[in-house]
Amino acid sequence: TMPFPALSERPGTIIGPYKLLEQIGEGGMGVVYMAEQTEPVARRVALKIIKPGLDTRQVIARFEAERQALAMMDHPNIAKVLDAGATDSGRPYFVMELVKGVPITQFCDVGHLTATARLELFLAVCHAVQHAHQKGVIHRDLKPSNILVSRVDQHAAPRVIDFGIAKAAEAVAGAETMHTAFGSVIGTLEYMSPEQAAGGEAKVDTRSDVYSLGVVLYELATGALPFESTALRGAGPVEAQRLIRDTDPPTPARRFTGTSSRDAIARTRSTDARSLERRLTGDLGWVIMRALEKDPARRYQSANELAADLERLRRNEPVGAGPPSRRYRAARFVRRHRTAVIAASVVFVALTAGITLATVGLVRAKRAQAVAESEALRATKIRDFLTNMLAQSRPDKRGPDVTVMEVVDSTAAQMESDTTFHDDPLVRADILHALGETYRTLDQYERALPLFQAALALKRSAAGDNDRTILITLNKVSQTQAESGNLEDAIVTQEEVVALSERAIGKEHEEYSARLSNLGNMYADVGELAKAEGILREAIAIDRRVLGNDHEDMPISLNNLATILVDDGKCEDAIPLHEESLAMRHRAYGEPSAEMAVALGNYARALDCAGRFVEAEIAADSALTMCATVFGPRHHRTATCRVRLAEVLLHTNRAAAAEPLLREAIDVFESIDERFWRLGDARARLGEVLLAQGRGAEGVRELVAGWDILTETVKPDTPRSREIAAIIVSYYDGAQERSLADPWRVRAAGGSPE
Repeated sequence: TMPFPALSERPGTIIGPYKLLEQIGEGGMGVVYMAEQTEPVARRVALKIIKPGLDTRQVIARFEAERQALAMMDHPNIAKVLDAGATDSGRPYFVMELVKGVPITQFCDVGHLTATARLELFLAVCHAVQHAHQKGVIHRDLKPSNILVSRVDQHAAPRVIDFGIAKAAEAVAGAETMHTAFGSVIGTLEYMSPEQAAGGEAKVDTRSDVYSLGVVLYELATGALPFESTALRGAGPVEAQRLIRDTDPPTPARRFTGTSSRDAIARTRSTDARSLERRLTGDLGWVIMRALEKDPARRYQSANELAADLERLRRNEPVGAGPPSRRYRAARFVRRHRTAVIAASVVFVALTAGITLATVGLVRAKRAQAVAESEALRATKIRDFLTNMLAQSRPDKRGPDVTVMEVVDSTAAQMESDTTFHDDPLVRADILHALGETYRTLDQYERALPLFQAALALKRSAAGDNDRTILITLNKVSQTQAESGNLEDAIVTQEEVVALSERAIGKEHEEYSARLSNLGNMYADVGELAKAEGILREAIAIDRRVLGNDHEDMPISLNNLATILVDDGKCEDAIPLHEESLAMRHRAYGEPSAEMAVALGNYARALDCAGRFVEAEIAADSALTMCATVFGPRHHRTATCRVRLAEVLLHTNRAAAAEPLLREAIDVFESIDERFWRLGDARARLGEVLLAQGRGAEGVRELVAGWDILTETVKPDTPRSREIAAIIVSYYDGAQERSLADPWRVRAAGGSPE
């Protein structure tokens, strides 16, 4: 919020029958004092003086219009608003019951309340808000600092304060002040509903309070806000309002897993990080996201409806505001398997789009009418089959817990025995291809590969090797072989892809250069760096001629070539390629951006390799800062940036400073996969750091563990695995442990010891 001008009111000031005692709070709308009331009763109250800029007479008049509705509220969890008036300086003030408590989030965290105990408190708040809504009063500024909790007879008692104040102020502030500056917004940005952010009192109803309750519940559950304060308030008023109105926040589970303080957050909830993540991934996360729906019509329609779902959650019953209709169950299925369902849908759309594009191309190729009709019939058959496949995922047919994997398994089995498309091999091929792509998006490469291979055989038998449709599936075969770790077979297949591309479309084509680049990257992955370099240089030369230097794919190609050069020890040659790539990405994406963050990390590695350590540290530090901003602190790319900076620190004799960076990165990589190749590299680097600190036994253990993971997940013999083996040899030689050094000496030379 914007700072207030100096107040003339201060402790000791007399305002009507109230004497100000001490300031006890300051928020977006005003300053709150504890005050002593002298008549008609002697008691202590809370007196809020509203910030300048509003018409005092209209504010008080509006409050008087609302006084009857406010007086009708009688709920133990709502603090009464008692009076209103104007100070001698002409500012409106409101008088409320004095509530001695702390914000609900603070109370829960300090007391380490469990998720269940937090729900108990929150349910009481929901019922209080519902009571106010039934009396015709909307809060408009629900947030933790307006939900105070104290201990009463050893029980936690929440009280909602400030009911009615925001409405009295908003009515005279008008829609215009919603867009002037943060200090003039009626309400609090972090907890504000999309319709409230858009401005205009007519748009705000009780569902706006439901949204704010959803934000409070999100914060109670995850320890974070859907939209962080720094992001909202640093974006400027217009962009902040756009974010609130148009941008979906991360799910509670994603927000929690993306923070670096997961363990601390879990401890304040008397649980561990894994247990809390599981809870947020379940129905609790679904309930929160429904409360945060952008469209009020899709949100819970009342605070009671939200409370009812939370009560069901406590009783381990299916959540839902009404009977579990087919649409409701299907929506729950999609929410549970959102990524996979979207992937399957994308496959369907991409396949249909591919058929449409093929149709257009063929129509232009003189067989227009006959081919168009044939392709349209194929598209219809494929669409009908895939629609039927997706229909099998309906929970009313398969039960509420059906998974996408089960649906695809069932459909794949059906294709094996189904003779429906035996007379139309191209339709059958396209369906097999779509199923293979779905398995691939689910990381089921071993299941995807035979489907792609079967589709390829059908296409070859029907169309011949010159049909461009073969290239699509042949390329998928190669990619899937590589993804499943079979790089040797992938290279053989990709060589065929490149040769077929040359015959079908010629060398001077972006598709040809893309497939050539894939081949070069595969050779790099198996350590044939010289061959990879030559192939990538040829691909880049084609792209410069065909696409031009400003094409969006150019920085990727330059980065890949530069990375290979660094792996091959040609570090100075790599630096200008990285610099060209960085300049292109900066023009295209600006800072901060994911593209710039990744490129900076690679640039730092090249500079480090070349011995330009000062520049390398600057680039690595910038990359880490940008990665944390763009991806979040626990993303694998941010972890990779930590490794990059640690490498520079190690090479400049600052191993102690490198160690915590590597341990944080290892923790992230282990959470992804305990056999992740990046984990192997990071553990080996940690081993080097420990050796540099004189911690030999620890260091060798990490080096061996890293070598094991790398040789298992990449291939037995790579430049990095040989480098690690050589470091282990050096350590054992120095310790006069020749028998232990000899097997590693063989591995360092690229061999396999008996």
